[in-house]
Amino acid sequence: MEAELRWPPRGRPSEEGRGPLSSLVRSRDLPQELTRAEDLPSLPAVAVEILRLSGDEGAGFEDYGQVLASDPVLAAKLLKLANSPMFGLVREVTDLKDATSLLGLRTVQIMALGFSLVSELPKEGGSNSFDYETYWRRSLLFAVAARELGLRMDRPLADEAFLCGLLSHIGQLVMAHATPQNYEAVLRRSPGWPNAEVERNALGFDHHEVADAVLGGWGIPDTIRVPVVSWEDGGELGEAVPPRVEKLRKLLSVARSVVALACDEDKGVALTELHGAAVANGMDPPQMDALVLLLEHHTKDTMELLDLKPGEAEDHYTMLSQAREQMVQLSIGTAVDLNRSERRSRKLESQVKRLSRKLIRDPLTGLGNRAHFDAILESEIKARVQRDVEGFLGVLIVDVDNFKELNDSLGHPAGDELLRTVGQAISSTSRSSDIPARIGGDEFAIVVPSCDAPGLLGFANRLRRFIAETEVIIQGRPRRMTASIGGAMIAHPECAEDGKLLIAEADRQLYASKKAGRDCVSVSAVPVDEAADATP
Repeated sequence: MEAELRWPPRGRPSEEGRGPLSSLVRSRDLPQELTRAEDLPSLPAVAVEILRLSGDEGAGFEDYGQVLASDPVLAAKLLKLANSPMFGLVREVTDLKDATSLLGLRTVQIMALGFSLVSELPKEGGSNSFDYETYWRRSLLFAVAARELGLRMDRPLADEAFLCGLLSHIGQLVMAHATPQNYEAVLRRSPGWPNAEVERNALGFDHHEVADAVLGGWGIPDTIRVPVVSWEDGGELGEAVPPRVEKLRKLLSVARSVVALACDEDKGVALTELHGAAVANGMDPPQMDALVLLLEHHTKDTMELLDLKPGEAEDHYTMLSQAREQMVQLSIGTAVDLNRSERRSRKLESQVKRLSRKLIRDPLTGLGNRAHFDAILESEIKARVQRDVEGFLGVLIVDVDNFKELNDSLGHPAGDELLRTVGQAISSTSRSSDIPARIGGDEFAIVVPSCDAPGLLGFANRLRRFIAETEVIIQGRPRRMTASIGGAMIAHPECAEDGKLLIAEADRQLYASKKAGRDCVSVSAVPVDEAADATP
């Protein structure tokens, strides 16, 4: 990685990086049964080469390409990652050179290092009750959450935050796998997922100390190692620590609340912490909630990419519903009686879901509602105003052709079925990074991050064809419908009001589609802000 990643500068990782921890630990008071364990994870050869190149200021695309080419599986995963919704590239990449050019050398370095490390770490087994599946689900969610938070709070650190999140609990994995009987004592004392305090009480040391020894021995740069081993410690590390290390620790601290929200019982407390962090970093609570919903798909995609089992995880929509209910209970000072009757629990859960759906979901289609769409668009515009996010932002507005006539002639139940079908069509054709919503009556809208004019036009045409080719059974008879679509994009918004400019242009393009005879698409070829600048 770049020189700034190496604080203080280390030498190149030695061949010892491939051996047991016993030859690598520094001044750490760890037991011999751990430091002498034979099956401790070693640093993969690809990772050794990546770290070696990171210390060479003259290393470029070709050098990294040769290293990655030696591991075709890793290379394929990096290509798949580059084409995933998490990065949202506007066109498919088919080779590593292309991926490196679009993502940047730094991103490829960090992701390759992270993926190669994951390939060598245990995914199952052990002679204790350690839950490997839960470990990896928590670690991947931690990583994806840290990256998405980084994109919004401190964009230059987003990819490093991903790697730090991925390694955030590596000490637990090492202890559980290398000394399973010792770590069983920790698992027996933990009511939920084990934490550092329980580990210290049971063993005299914790997973952060083990991680420090392992990562230090591997030669992982200190700007990665230090945040990984200290994110749970809220104190300052001192003036000698570079600002980027403190910023990464801050990102990891917020990401921890996302993991707690998804995986632990005190969801209300975790959501309260997240909303506080949102306000402190220029975000609104609804924007943080939208980010949490987005993480579900990104985490699942990344786990599948790394051949990890996603397991049985609660969907993030239900998770937010539960957290909001707990927040209400906390705010009025009441305690939840967990032993209430099953009937009461089901009734309460149903009430919470209905309340939550009213807040962000359209009850007919299951898409976001107008308030949700407005919050997402505002968040995307704000991120670009602050230059936290680069790239075009697009909006499509979809209007069902002749819906009023269909609704009047076939009846409202049939009209509702038509709208549900359009909602399903939009969901089926959207990327996981796109945010669709029903914004009123027969009108839908989609926020399309990371797009260009050809990409937005292609998406709109695919959607138009999909709707036109979809058959709906109404009153026992197959029927088809069409839709008109208008689209616009913006490149460099200067203020929040530019979001209205984007919507106005998309509306104008929608009108052009209808005027052209309906079942048409019209997308502006030039970003609205650039068109405005060119107007005399």
